[in-house]
Amino acid sequence: MFQERTITPRRRHRTQLACNPCRARKTGCDGHRPICTSCKLKGLSDQCGYQHKLSNTPAKNLSRTNNQLQRLEENSRGYPHPNQDITDDSSIFKCIYIPSNADICVASRNVPSEQIAMSDSHGAEGEILHGPSSNVSFLHEAIQNVNPQTDAKQPTRETVPDLLGFTIVKSTNLAHDVDFVSPPDHLVPAILRSFFDFIHPVFPLLHWPSFITMYNRLRRPNMASEHGSNRTRENTVFHAILNMVLALGCQRSKDIPPSQRNQFANSFYKQSHRLISIETLDFSSLEIVQLLLLRGIYLHYTTYADRCWNMIGVSLRVAQSLGLHLEQTGSSRSQLNREMRRRVWHTCITLDRLSATTFGRPVLHCRPHAIPLPEPIDDEYLSEVGEGCQPENSPSRLDFFRYSVKLFEILNEILSKFYSHGYQSPQNETAVSSEYVGEVPRLCSKLDDLLAGLPGHLQPDSNIETSNGSASCFCMQAKILKSRVLYIRLLLLRPSLLDEVRRLVSKRASNTNRTTPYLLHEAYLREISRLCISTAHDIIEEMYQGISSLQQTSPWHTLFFTFGAVSALLAASLCPNLEVNLDLEPAKSSWEKALQVFDHYESHVESAAKGKEALEKYRQRFSALTRQGQ
Repeated sequence: MFQERTITPRRRHRTQLACNPCRARKTGCDGHRPICTSCKLKGLSDQCGYQHKLSNTPAKNLSRTNNQLQRLEENSRGYPHPNQDITDDSSIFKCIYIPSNADICVASRNVPSEQIAMSDSHGAEGEILHGPSSNVSFLHEAIQNVNPQTDAKQPTRETVPDLLGFTIVKSTNLAHDVDFVSPPDHLVPAILRSFFDFIHPVFPLLHWPSFITMYNRLRRPNMASEHGSNRTRENTVFHAILNMVLALGCQRSKDIPPSQRNQFANSFYKQSHRLISIETLDFSSLEIVQLLLLRGIYLHYTTYADRCWNMIGVSLRVAQSLGLHLEQTGSSRSQLNREMRRRVWHTCITLDRLSATTFGRPVLHCRPHAIPLPEPIDDEYLSEVGEGCQPENSPSRLDFFRYSVKLFEILNEILSKFYSHGYQSPQNETAVSSEYVGEVPRLCSKLDDLLAGLPGHLQPDSNIETSNGSASCFCMQAKILKSRVLYIRLLLLRPSLLDEVRRLVSKRASNTNRTTPYLLHEAYLREISRLCISTAHDIIEEMYQGISSLQQTSPWHTLFFTFGAVSALLAASLCPNLEVNLDLEPAKSSWEKALQVFDHYESHVESAAKGKEALEKYRQRFSALTRQGQ
């Protein structure tokens, strides 16, 4: 939350470059050429001279910079204004923390306006690496185990892989200087509500009462006269955040036709970049981390895979520069500030691990958490004076986030143990398999214990009724948690399928007899594989049942989880002893439901059509490999 600040008196205009004698004497110089007035009056005309080599980019004085930000601020008014005030008594306004500390610094003051536009991030030479925990890498690994001569197809210069791993046509317009296309003004309250309903319960980055207070204040006609030049210093950051809130709200808004959601969302995203650009980020503040994380979340649901990965990395670095990874004991920070710092830091870690899983890359921050989890206190009960508390018998919307952080701790352990060095290679197959067999029960138990320990309002299929209208929020959170647990369980069990494929190929190449202990080892791994197959069926059923519900995980993650589950079934189909045949039940129904999920989201997500096409091609390829092995 922004606090009003004392406006310092405007400083006098300073000379861009003083002459050498005045610089040496540290006296005033008017910079007049060829001889300054001071040297002329002192009779030093023969000594007056200037440095000949100037910077390629002259430093801008404060007045010019303020004028530039003034223009940026005026440009930012392209976002639509609601026709009616949004008041604090509405039930939706409970979620952006704009801190009141003096650590706010808008470095855009020093940014040339021509640098605000974001450059093309998809260079022709760029390649996107999808590592072992990614779904595409898993499929390629399964294929190469059966046919080592197979090479993964690399994207061409005209195409790029998105976050799902599907190759899509590269956009011809990735710059941020296109015309602003906004939805009708009367839809803005609904878009904000969409953000509150679908984004904030999952990523509680923002303190909504503070956000709405600032939002309503900026909309007042007399705001400019009240705040003067202070507007260009603090409100630029807020406007950048506001545009990202609207962008994310557009992506999930049921009031905007699916065909226009991406267009409106992309306009708000680009508008945010016009205000604050990552290329010129030479300042750090809590709200800047919030802004970058919002962009990372937004990019996670788009085709810009490399931007998403990079944005989350920058967010984590800026957070560390602020010391968010260090708990300051005995600090005089308010409860509101302390809790928001915790929320922002843990969101950084959560998105880091989520993106690492998506891309199959190492997490950026793998050390144990030193920061306590945020308290289970909703936004409206956090206090700047004293310690607020959650009312008794009123479940907190923060419970979901707390359990998600714990879940991603388990995910991090799975990634570090089984995916950090790639899939197990034939050279150390026995040793790695033995370690894997020993770790699977322990990690499965961790997942089971987490599910068993969930409070009632986060239990799957709970029908809780609340007095504050949070029932639909809890229902959505419960479904998201369930789908996340299922997918993380799939990641844990999936290496067994590759081991099964390798052993199948090895048996065909050699007829050596197996010892009894080794046969027991194989039997145990086979049971893990069957549990993996069962989990894949559960994921597809869960995603299929939720496609008509708004209280579901995001469309993007629905496709991601579905694709991962089908990938497991395809790999299992290579092994006759696992009895997975996509032409027979139950695999046939799961395959058909998966395709229906992709069909449903073709108008919502750009990658859906490519995803369905990829699945069908992979099925043909796996079927051919199966026939070759018969």
